[in-house]
Amino acid sequence: HLWFYIGIEDANDKLHYNDFYRVKVIYGTPDLTGTWQGTLAVEDTTNASEFVTTILREGITQMLLATGLAQNEQEARKAATASVNPAPQQRYENSITMVFEPVGKPPVKRYTVRAYTLDDEGVRQEYTGDAVYELGAVQLTIRPQDGTTFSFKGDLGAKNQQMSGTFSVTLWGGLTNAMSGKWELGKK
Repeated sequence: HLWFYIGIEDANDKLHYNDFYRVKVIYGTPDLTGTWQGTLAVEDTTNASEFVTTILREGITQMLLATGLAQNEQEARKAATASVNPAPQQRYENSITMVFEPVGKPPVKRYTVRAYTLDDEGVRQEYTGDAVYELGAVQLTIRPQDGTTFSFKGDLGAKNQQMSGTFSVTLWGGLTNAMSGKWELGKK
């Protein structure tokens, strides 16, 4: 922080000061290089649930028609709709570790990122991606090999030792905002 005063004389030659002690001055670009640990909290799975429900209902409709278990499409769709209920909203939290490695020479704005999480069976999974830091904002993109894209947006805070924000997931290369939530990381 930088503290300074500006003095102004009034009509009676009395000096008055304005206090600007709350002005934060940032020199250079913070270095995100290193290991960061935190959590990834999925808060909304509505789009993914609706997509899967639609696909299942369509598959059952076609199966009922192909096997003759339904007399017509309307009957098949009614039976498929009754047999497939949308999944309840899924919320869960997972620990995540990200390792940032600089790309280029200082001042660094771009990083390659390796992200580590545990899958449902507790097996460690590794993903790669990239990050950009500009004007106080962090943008990360992680791309697992299955066509999924995790897009993170957030801010750097707490003396450049923490970052947090929101994320959205595009599944199977095209289902945008399939899941979304919040994330936070602390520098290790």
